Parts: sequence; C-alpha cells; structure tokens
Amino acid sequence: MEEMSSFDLSGLPEDFRNQSRIAVGTYSVPIVVNGELCGSGTLIRCGDTYGILTAHHVVKQLDFTANSDKKLYLSVADFPHRLTFEMRNLASITIAEPVSDESGPDMAFIKFPPSAPLGEIKARKSFLDISVVPETKLQESLYDDGLWIVVGFPGQLVASVGVSSSSTPAVCFRRIAFGVEQVVRSEFGEFDYLEILLDCPVKRWSLSSFGGMSGCGVWRVPIYRDGETKEFLYRNCYLAGIAFYQTEEADNSRRLRCHGGRSIFVQGLKSLREAGY
Repeated sequence: MEEMSSFDLSGLPEDFRNQSRIAVGTYSVPIVVNGELCGSGTLIRCGDTYGILTAHHVVKQLDFTANSDKKLYLSVADFPHRLTFEMRNLASITIAEPVSDESGPDMAFIKFPPSAPLGEIKARKSFLDISVVPETKLQESLYDDGLWIVVGFPGQLVASVGVSSSSTPAVCFRRIAFGVEQVVRSEFGEFDYLEILLDCPVKRWSLSSFGGMSGCGVWRVPIYRDGETKEFLYRNCYLAGIAFYQTEEADNSRRLRCHGGRSIFVQGLKSLREAGY
C-alpha cells in the first residue's frame, strides 16, 4: 500500500474529498450565544470531561458568571433544532491567553456539565479524546503528508431560513471545509504554530472574511492507495491545529494562523489535567 506524498493529491476524486470532509466535520460545532455566532470549535474530551476546544478570544467574550442570563446554543444535525446550555452552568479553562491578536498564543476549553444536551451531542457527534495515546496523536499531527482540511463556520454564511415551529427565527449556520495548499510551521516558547494557505479563493464562497472560524479545527488525513486496485483509502483523521487569526487578503486568498499539535496534545492536555480533569 502506497502512502501519498505531501499535497500531491491532484488525482483525488471529489467524492473521496467529500468523505474526508464529512469525517472531520463530525467533530466541529458553531459556538452560538443568544443567537449570535461567536466562533467555531472542535469537540474534544479528556477522559470523562467533555467540551469544546476553541480560541481564547472566542471564550473571552462569553459570560460564565453565576448570574449570567446568556445561553449557549449548539447545532449537531442537519435539521432545524438547537441544544441549549445555560452559560452559568458551563466552565472555561484558559490554555493560552494572547499577547496580541496576531501572534497569540490563543486557546481555551469550554467544559460541558453532565446533562441531557450533552447526551444528545454524544449521540450525534464525535469527541476526540486527547488523553488517549496523546504521544501518537501528537506525532501524527507533526507530519505534513496527506490531505489537510480546515473545517468551521464562517459568519458571512449565516442565513435566516424562516421561522421555527416555536415561532422564533430559524437561522442556518453553514459548515464548510477547505483544502490546504501550504503549511508553514514555527514555535515560540511552549506553543507551536501553523501558517496555512487555503486552496480555495475567497471569492469562491463570496467571502470577504473568515470571521466566525476562530477556534476551528485543522485536520490531517493520511491518504493511501491500494497497490492493486489503485483505490484511495484513509484510516484515520488527526487533529493538527486550532485556528485563531486570519491575515489580510492578498492575491484573492488569506492565510490562517493556528496552533499546532504540541499546543493541543502537550499544553492543552497539561492545562486540563492541572484543572483536575
């Protein structure tokens, strides 16, 4: 079985790409508070602790105080619905607080309480357990080969779709997945970074900004080809980054600045364990 080289994936069938996008999309959620999109996130767990990994600046704008009257809404299926958490029942854990918007570091975790909405999320979505073989997950995140996918919820694709059965406005938060043309890695202090060039022009989606995708997941999908049938195959999808900043538009595209695997599987896991999880 032959492993495909980095970014040399021009022969991949579109239906195979779509399968990969769907696979990583099951971990992705929009972060919506009182009807407003605040960012994107990736569903993770640390043992029996479940929640959302996202950017710190997304979490910073939320009210987790005991007197908060805000509500977190999540969408986990393709039909009109919402799962509701009272913000006062949630907890946030800072993994990295930014020195600046552009340079970060910028990552945090939102913890779900045991509840019926959490049970519904578990039934319909997937949580990546960062506490199980973290060394392997880290190593896989550091390779550059395979198909790379960025999946999140741009604010400019939020659309009203009428009125729900409860006579409240129904809003669609559209998840999209981009391929990646280039990944540039760097490290500063205890955190690592990815600078990602997306392979789709901004105009393709009529987007002038990727606002709303802060906190979205970056995934690496190793691709294999059967030596006899030449069929494209993949075994696993690996979380490789969390986005926190978009650069200015240049040549009809933008770059996303993200944290890499060391930030997730070393510093992220360390922060959760220090918090007692």
